[in-house]
Amino acid sequence: AVVSTQSTGTLPSSVTSHSMKLQVLVFAALVWTGSTCDVKYRAVDIWPTGWKGELEIPITKKTANWKLHIVFTNPIQAGNFWQGTTEYNEDKTEVTVTSFDWSSVQEEGITFVAGFTLSHDQEVEVKISSMTLNVCYADGECAECDVQTEPKQCSGAFLEAKKTAKFIKGKIQVMPAENYATFPDMILAFSEPIKKIGVKSKFVKVDCWNEKAFCTISAKKPKALKRNKLFAIPISIFANKKTKPLLVGMKWNGVDVCETKPEPHPEPEPEPEPEPEPEPEPEPEPEPETEPEPEPKPENETGQYSK
Repeated sequence: AVVSTQSTGTLPSSVTSHSMKLQVLVFAALVWTGSTCDVKYRAVDIWPTGWKGELEIPITKKTANWKLHIVFTNPIQAGNFWQGTTEYNEDKTEVTVTSFDWSSVQEEGITFVAGFTLSHDQEVEVKISSMTLNVCYADGECAECDVQTEPKQCSGAFLEAKKTAKFIKGKIQVMPAENYATFPDMILAFSEPIKKIGVKSKFVKVDCWNEKAFCTISAKKPKALKRNKLFAIPISIFANKKTKPLLVGMKWNGVDVCETKPEPHPEPEPEPEPEPEPEPEPEPEPEPETEPEPEPKPENETGQYSK
């Protein structure tokens, strides 16, 4: 089973060295996506003579069929692809998987998971050199995707300054979207366990776990962070012998910032002022009452008005 490490910062005590590497791959899967699509690849179990892999394929519209082509760095011994037929080249450094009839048609809106296991000689290191997925849809269109299968160092919130066989030096840089009274926790994930990490800041501290494949940078003393003001932490990552660890995952305050460059956040639009209520029209003044005209006096016989 896959254990999520995205928010807890801890792993079960039963994690082995092989499954520990799995946790790194799971965390880094947030970043490892194809250059032309959103297909995610991960190794869900690893052993000395092989591994189990999975592809998560978002289905944007109904499919008709698909093909998967994988190139290996060295020959494999055998492979078991559960959703398709396989065709290998002569030395088993390449395989093409063609969907079965029952796995060809996938409905729009689901995430299709294609799994496989591979085995190889224990004395030979085998990696995936390239993986290409071609999907044809029910409407006749086809799309090709180059799936990323190797870890990639974060280039957003981490600015690399120097890299040697023994260490990587650089800066973690963040641009807060709001004001903070102190530095929120940041989780770092590495492609393999590191020897140690040095942080040059009096405001934060580092605690590493799971054989130093993960580290948490947290506040050591209060340091106010202001909105849209760059905050940088110089760090040095030291490698164990015969390893080349990369910083492949960064989550700050619960948000993935591995590929998020520190840029000013737009100012929120001011709320429109409420329109003033129209003033009530004044009631018209009543017209003054006119006095009735006096009735004329009757005339007498001589044509004179009587007194």
